Amino acid sequence: MKIKVQYGRLTMLLLTVCFFAAPVTAAPTYITEGLMSWQRGDAGSTWQEWTFDQGADPAIADLFYNPYGTPEASFTGTDGSVVFGWNDMILGRQGVWTGDPVFVELLIPNSPEANPVKTIWFEMDYRAVSMLNPTVLVGEGFEVEQIYYDSGLRRDEYGQVIDDWRTMVVGWTVYPNPSQEIISFALAGTGGFVDRVSVDTVCVPEPTSLILGGMGVWLIGFWKRTRAF
Repeated sequence: MKIKVQYGRLTMLLLTVCFFAAPVTAAPTYITEGLMSWQRGDAGSTWQEWTFDQGADPAIADLFYNPYGTPEASFTGTDGSVVFGWNDMILGRQGVWTGDPVFVELLIPNSPEANPVKTIWFEMDYRAVSMLNPTVLVGEGFEVEQIYYDSGLRRDEYGQVIDDWRTMVVGWTVYPNPSQEIISFALAGTGGFVDRVSVDTVCVPEPTSLILGGMGVWLIGFWKRTRAF
């Protein structure tokens, strides 16, 4: 018993150290504002977040849960008013990709099963005068519908756009479920700056699969209860 107690204390200590050593990021607004209809970690879901603390290209997501593969971000661009590349610190933000323009592609692996519907939520912190809005590239045979869009633009009392960091939020549904998607966008103007990106996805199975899965869980429970008697 004494050994078990000591082991338990050691385990709790290690978990506490890991918790405080792990990177912490604020939850995306599509979660905090209740726009997302599922929970992270639910069956068929993925989530990935990039903070770009390192200048790797392609950049593996800094934090992610994706049982289907490794999400990556890649960058191309040209020099204009802003030099293309990665900056450790710029405009009060750490870990920023810049260019005029800067093109970004996010590769999100997903379920290989042909589920009828996939929902995607996207969010980024950015600065730009002009941009090519984020789009989902999934190839032929798929239908993409935008269900939510907020550019994050804010205006002053005179109607002028406030040139500052913004948070863009976009939601899509895709019919049917592709095995992967590429989210593509570009930032330009007097320079484009991207600081943080989050993507959450969920694949919805056929209704019959949900019913059969529920019946399977019920039958297992029923079998366990009968054995108890």
